[in-house]
Amino acid sequence: MASKPISSQTFSNPVTKVEGSPSFFKRLPFLLKDPRKRWWVLVPSLITLVVIVAGAYYELSYLPAHTVAIAPLQTTTAYRGNLTVSANGTGILEPANQVQLGFGTNGRLVTLNVKAGDQVTKGQLLAQLDNTNELVSYSQAQRTLANLTSPVAIAQAQNNVATATTTLANATDALKYVISPAVFESEQQVLADQQALNDAQTAGGTSPTSDQQSAINAAQAKLRPIRINLPVIKSGTSNTISRFISR
Repeated sequence: MASKPISSQTFSNPVTKVEGSPSFFKRLPFLLKDPRKRWWVLVPSLITLVVIVAGAYYELSYLPAHTVAIAPLQTTTAYRGNLTVSANGTGILEPANQVQLGFGTNGRLVTLNVKAGDQVTKGQLLAQLDNTNELVSYSQAQRTLANLTSPVAIAQAQNNVATATTTLANATDALKYVISPAVFESEQQVLADQQALNDAQTAGGTSPTSDQQSAINAAQAKLRPIRINLPVIKSGTSNTISRFISR
């Protein structure tokens, strides 16, 4: 072939002198034209290019992204003393406990003894309303009480009580005359025993104790015979009155 003059001994020697390098670059165009020998140039060139690109990527992109910056360690001399910590800020002060106050009387406020933020104690007078109308009502009540407790008023009340007592006694005697003393006493006993039974049942409630139940049973036992005998007493009295009238 035309490229026969290139000796194979030129590339078989492992040691190449520096003076021989220019001859290699001079033969480079001939090597690239030979299809069988151009790979001797292309493969090492591609490997070198890949190595250069990989090294540039590692140094310029990968290494900075995976490098953690370590802050320099700050040191100082330790000594004994008081540590003071403070903080400043602005905001709305909220109370730990808040109580809504309610007043039973409405009116015009005339005196306010405290302001927002003051500490108060139990029984302290916080404010005062206009009590002119209340003072007038109090004066009228005092006059009414004085009139009711005067000697004249007391004597009049005692006289009224005596009159009412006499009226009640007369009405009782009249009732006894109409229904007979026996019927009157029986009816009064029924009323008293019924009231005693009601009181015992109220004291026991829905779940009376053993003592309360005993009191209820005793009141019922006392009331039962009187209720039974009362119609008989009334009937006997009616018969007596009928016979008296028929005579």
